[in-house]
Amino acid sequence: MKIDRRRKLPATILLQAFGMDIKTILETYYSIEKINITTKDFRFFMGSKTLLIGLKVKEDVIDPKTDDVVLKAGKKVTLSAAKKLSRISKSTKVEIDPESLIGRFLFEEIVDPATGEIEVETNSEITEGVLEVIKKSKLNEIQILHIDEETSDMVIRDTLAVAKTQSQEEAIKEIY
Repeated sequence: MKIDRRRKLPATILLQAFGMDIKTILETYYSIEKINITTKDFRFFMGSKTLLIGLKVKEDVIDPKTDDVVLKAGKKVTLSAAKKLSRISKSTKVEIDPESLIGRFLFEEIVDPATGEIEVETNSEITEGVLEVIKKSKLNEIQILHIDEETSDMVIRDTLAVAKTQSQEEAIKEIY
């Protein structure tokens, strides 16, 4: 977007100047998915109806009504499997492979409980290092942006990452 035909400006800076913070912008444009974590043995679980395309499951996903296997253990969720999973009458917790979270994006920042320091920012990509921070922090839940391999529209997320403005005041200064 150009203002006064002088320079380009990311549209998310305008949204921030209007008073939206980064989390509000992300919530507006993306669904947020919860992933539960067992702190004892560091296993990740997600509801069977909300499994994202591209995630690898570690156990069979079974339709409770028909006892049919919808998705076999060790397989990635495909578009057709996601459609079948959405039709299941009752959602169950399914263990997912933590490695399949690499490349996804965190919605909530991760804060060190002892120091209060932010260790991983909102909208950060999940890497092996981030998984280690999650394990060290003993979190029992994380929230990620619903961006899967089928609907990979990441324009708003990428624009927020490029803009580097954190507050309304910074966004207004960037405009003027």
